Amino acid sequence: MAPIKDQETIPCPFCQSTDYSIYDKNEEWQIVRCSKCDFTYTNPRPTIEALPHYYSEEYFKDERHRAKFYNEDGTIKAQSDSYINRIQDIEQYFDKRGAVLEVGAARGGLLNELKKRGWQVKGVEISQDACNQAKILYDIDMFCGVLSEYNTDEKFDVICMYQTLEHVPDPKEVLEKAYSLLKPNGVVVVEIPNRNCFESRYSSERKRLSYDLPRHLNHFTPAFLSNEMEKMGYKIVEIERNEHPIITSYLQRKHTGTVSSSTPSGNSAATTSANIPMARKPATMKAKLLASFNKVIPGWRFTVTGRK
Repeated sequence: MAPIKDQETIPCPFCQSTDYSIYDKNEEWQIVRCSKCDFTYTNPRPTIEALPHYYSEEYFKDERHRAKFYNEDGTIKAQSDSYINRIQDIEQYFDKRGAVLEVGAARGGLLNELKKRGWQVKGVEISQDACNQAKILYDIDMFCGVLSEYNTDEKFDVICMYQTLEHVPDPKEVLEKAYSLLKPNGVVVVEIPNRNCFESRYSSERKRLSYDLPRHLNHFTPAFLSNEMEKMGYKIVEIERNEHPIITSYLQRKHTGTVSSSTPSGNSAATTSANIPMARKPATMKAKLLASFNKVIPGWRFTVTGRK
């Protein structure tokens, strides 16, 4: 953990109020609730200069990420996920592929899948180790830093942030800059932990993992995030809550096969991507019923999609 001198006390990232109360604590870190706008955030928190300390390669080896990024023998996985759900998040709003920017791109696994499907991809990532691996594994060059430091004249059809916005020092600034980088009718996809996760109400372990203090600087609910995005000009087109683990386990037992993302196995996206259909989410009655159930008993994460 960072020493006290590498911590700072801040006003609310969304309304700048300094009036807050303690919402929860975990070891030496605490989460506070803004008395003015009701946002919850880690305070005090690591300074911006201290943040990279928490994102060394050891971060990818911890209990939450080890299975995703490493083989059992300790070697690095070149690809650990088909990313079909995330691909559907993005492609369901488009009839053709364009330019995508991922903020918090980690080692570039999702960007690599999108590239093979014909997207022009770019990434922003704070971890230098992860940027290095993206180049080694997938030949993807990523900007190492935060979005506020990323200067470009390019506009994007999609800007996605998966498990990222909770980590950034100024989430309001990130969402506003993302809006400025979108093409007209472009979409931003934000997936983050749900502060109101049903499981966290009775599981201290789930709460600890969702809080992930002090790396998680911001703690959102679907209502707060969607309201703030609307204030910035986004039109909210979807709020999706994931399943409670009991439902997830049931669905996995019912569907033992692996869902294909229709992504080519070769490296030449230019010659094959035109034949890959755009991925769409199922619009069945079962899917609609599941979405309704998730509103009542929400899982640990949710996704908000906004259009410019």
